[in-house]
Amino acid sequence: MIFLKTGILLEWARLFVPRRTRDAFWWTCHITLITNILFFVANTFVGIFGCKPIRKQWILTAPGKCINISFVHVFTPIFNFVLDLLILVLPQKKIWNLKMTTRKKMGVALLFMTGIL
Repeated sequence: MIFLKTGILLEWARLFVPRRTRDAFWWTCHITLITNILFFVANTFVGIFGCKPIRKQWILTAPGKCINISFVHVFTPIFNFVLDLLILVLPQKKIWNLKMTTRKKMGVALLFMTGIL
């Protein structure tokens, strides 16, 4: 998913922002992209190093301690949902500012909103 979200955000920054300009949309795309990458890396490290010693993750009777993994299991999907929602809503303002008929704008907006499915 990290590569899919990265590709979508980079494509939208390229598609909706003229070359050599950096408007609020460009910055929002890149900040969302960096946040997504940092979260993915942090989540991976928590998954690997969440227990000390690491073998405690597989051998539950081994001595050691683990972090509260239930918090991670609740926080991760919430964070991903918020990022997905932001990625979904992000291009809508740019689409509705295009110079075309309302019917075409609705079609383009619906096309971009197919990510809900």
